[in-house]
Amino acid sequence: MTKQRSEYLYELVGIIKQRKEPDNKIRKGYRLIVELTGGKEKSVPFIQVWKDLLTNQQIWKAIDNKQYFDKKYIFHCQNWMGQYRLINWKELKNHE
Repeated sequence: MTKQRSEYLYELVGIIKQRKEPDNKIRKGYRLIVELTGGKEKSVPFIQVWKDLLTNQQIWKAIDNKQYFDKKYIFHCQNWMGQYRLINWKELKNHE
């Protein structure tokens, strides 16, 4: 049995350039404008972040308080209808 695209976990490496608030007033979330490395630079211009989908709520606090600048991450995302949704991340020390 094959998995659907939304069941896979994608690892994207890059930095957050900007945080935007989505138009959705019902659900708490952000749109992160990202600069990715490793061949995905053009295909993923942003990553959606929804508070209820994060496995680690410390990530929400870091995004909400803008504590992500000058840091490189591995973004763990799910693809939902062509948009990447953040599930978790790992900070890369010294831009590994």
